[in-house]
Amino acid sequence: MTDHIWILHAGGGGAHWLKHTIACLESGTFDIIPMEVADKFDNASLLSSNVTTSHCLDDVESNPHYIFSTKYMFNIFIAGHVKNPHVIEGMPLQETFTRYTNDASYQMSSENIYNPIDLDHDWLHNDPQRFIDVFFKILDIHKFVYDKNYDFMYSSIKNYIITNPSPIDYYDNYNSLMWLGWCHAVILNNGLSSVGSIIECSTISEIVSTLIPHRDICLSEIKKFIIPGTI
Repeated sequence: MTDHIWILHAGGGGAHWLKHTIACLESGTFDIIPMEVADKFDNASLLSSNVTTSHCLDDVESNPHYIFSTKYMFNIFIAGHVKNPHVIEGMPLQETFTRYTNDASYQMSSENIYNPIDLDHDWLHNDPQRFIDVFFKILDIHKFVYDKNYDFMYSSIKNYIITNPSPIDYYDNYNSLMWLGWCHAVILNNGLSSVGSIIECSTISEIVSTLIPHRDICLSEIKKFIIPGTI
């Protein structure tokens, strides 16, 4: 009998894609969702009933669970906000900027709950064979009945990667409030008090003027949180 497992993930972290992929392997329906709707895996008609997804470690209690995440959280942060625009919809500029800053500070923090990682987003980009092998091992441990279709897995991973926004479009982009939030978080983490007046900024241009003198440290620090090879 198949065990029921939990997948823990950050928002935008692809757990519904993984749940859909498991369902395809279980049913033998090797369905690559068309690109134009591929960011809507949570609405996919085919999702495994043997998997529950959650953002909260407290949900799983003693149930078998696996963390699908990465230490390179800039990629996940962008995907989460791009794919869930309702989170900040209608917020005024300063509130949105503060939200991005707080989220970025958390993603860079050692207190981030998405550790230790069982399935790493880095592997999807840089070692898909390892991702597939570990993924199949988890399914085997919990007695999933499925087709070990490697060709489908490679295609599904490639499709999933393409559905995610590229960090190239945000890294060092001072027109992006998400980038500015990460820069602000870096500045706060490094105790640079010269940006204290940033809470009074009412326009993006004012925020940029306050942060741009610290561009070099922002580039260096934020790059540490980007999946290698994605910028």
